[in-house]
Amino acid sequence: MCVGSVFGAVTWAFWMQTIVALFNSLTPGLSLAQNYSFAAQYQYWGAAFYVPYAIEFLCLSVAKLLVLHRMADFAVPKSDGLSRRLAVGGRVVMAAVVVGNVVGLCGNVAAAVLHKQVGDLANAAAAAFAANSTEAAIAIDAQADQKNTVTLDASSVQRFCEVAVLLIIILAFAVVGIACARRVSSALRLHDLNDEHVEAVGRQLRRKIVGTAVFVFVTFLLRAVFSTMNA
Repeated sequence: MCVGSVFGAVTWAFWMQTIVALFNSLTPGLSLAQNYSFAAQYQYWGAAFYVPYAIEFLCLSVAKLLVLHRMADFAVPKSDGLSRRLAVGGRVVMAAVVVGNVVGLCGNVAAAVLHKQVGDLANAAAAAFAANSTEAAIAIDAQADQKNTVTLDASSVQRFCEVAVLLIIILAFAVVGIACARRVSSALRLHDLNDEHVEAVGRQLRRKIVGTAVFVFVTFLLRAVFSTMNA
């Protein structure tokens, strides 16, 4: 979780620099050479953003899988026949999450390389405009536009993978959360309901389990919506 937090801080620091470069390029009164120079900075910072973003999401996924594993162990005792089926389901979820993250990371690595290339073309266009070679600058800009289209396609791969992984984790937490709550309820029914302390502790534990599942469901659903909009 700490590693993910570090990558998250670095990722969003890069993203803020990307936004700064974008707004600088939109400043009124800039020459074309200055405009394209800022556009190149925007592309370079974008290239720096993509890889740590994918790693940050990988760390987030691992952290949630660890919580999910502990909840699953609590939900179904080891001796229960259901535990074997749950273990198989857990391996399927883990495999899907790993594959989604690896494919997304590869997509973002490709996007980072392409962003860097677009930045190089923007710098070349800026130099051409500065040298009053307008025709050459326009030709370079056309190349940059074509490559930028491919860049967006590459970055969308990670977004779609992220949405898929988020939905899988949401579904897994919903299933395991319900199983945990049912186990607590069953345990309470087996004990003397006149024992107010046991009943209070059981209800508190059930609230924590439900709260955790709901929190993950809401936050991951919001992130899935955001990722879908940006895919």
